[in-house]
Amino acid sequence: MRLFLCAPLLAAIPGIAFAGPLTFEAALQRARQEAPSIKAKALGADAARYARGAAGALPDPTLGVSVESFPISGPLAFEPNRDDFTMARVGVSQDIPNLAKRHAQQARADSDIKVAEADTAVEARTVEVGTALAWINLAYAERRLAALDDVLSRLERVVGTTPGGCRLGQRTAGADACRSAGGRGDAGSPQRTGLQRGARPRDADPLDRRSRA
Repeated sequence: MRLFLCAPLLAAIPGIAFAGPLTFEAALQRARQEAPSIKAKALGADAARYARGAAGALPDPTLGVSVESFPISGPLAFEPNRDDFTMARVGVSQDIPNLAKRHAQQARADSDIKVAEADTAVEARTVEVGTALAWINLAYAERRLAALDDVLSRLERVVGTTPGGCRLGQRTAGADACRSAGGRGDAGSPQRTGLQRGARPRDADPLDRRSRA
């Protein structure tokens, strides 16, 4: 049932028609052809069909050979040519079972064939559903992985171009750019440069004002 529910979703997303190099239909076709469980069920169905020919058939005829009244004692012992009562018998017999029993055997064989074919179909559907779910999970996993890689690459560019990223020593092209930009900003501010060098404006020194007066 889950396979039929996922089919409209696959149709609505054209970009998910592939899961790696194997398409959805190719995966199902390969599973039908190479699944060992399906092959085993198919061989069982073939065996049931071959057994159908022997169901309800007459048993094999029996060939009988016998020698009767063969002398083994007396004056004619082991001389059947002199004894008129010695007989050799050759015969063929055929057993004929009850007709209803034969028909029951045939019906049982037909039922076995149908059961074997049904088992094969059920196993094929089970393999198809399992293959479809595995393919869908793989396709969505690949899409999630690609989306995460894209997000990570964007985050690396954003973090590398921020001042915080420069202070943390991010080795990116954006970090080099922000370092150069930060250096130009510090050089362009004379007041900040003077304070960093330890210089003090003359107007701010009261002793200097007295010497001028």
